[in-house]
Amino acid sequence: MNANASSWAETKRRKTFELFYWTLAWLLTYALATFGPKLLWQSEALSVLAIVLNAVIGVGVILANARHLRSVDELERKITVEAMSVTLGVGFVAGFSYTLLDEAGLMAFAAKPHHLLTLMALVLMAAVLIGVWRHK
Repeated sequence: MNANASSWAETKRRKTFELFYWTLAWLLTYALATFGPKLLWQSEALSVLAIVLNAVIGVGVILANARHLRSVDELERKITVEAMSVTLGVGFVAGFSYTLLDEAGLMAFAAKPHHLLTLMALVLMAAVLIGVWRHK
């Protein structure tokens, strides 16, 4: 492996870990904003602070995603962008259908954002795996 390829691989590895840590931080601040008011505090100000922190970390995740996409090769970028587009489409369609079902009173449980988030995470993982398999 030449120095250029080694440098590219190191950059890709570093950007992947950076994305992982930003995503983990976002997940943890989401949990804090969700469970903090129920388990840790009774303060509206702390709840607002936790939500703002989650949003700020979310911006960091978006930027880390962009940096990660710039660090991968064309095929990985293509697979990732295709997986993200499928996930966005599923999120829109499922989200609006979910809202309509809830508003029509046709669901036996209350609509929660984490249901849609979980669906989108599973779709993204499946779409990436399918993309990798398709392009082998």
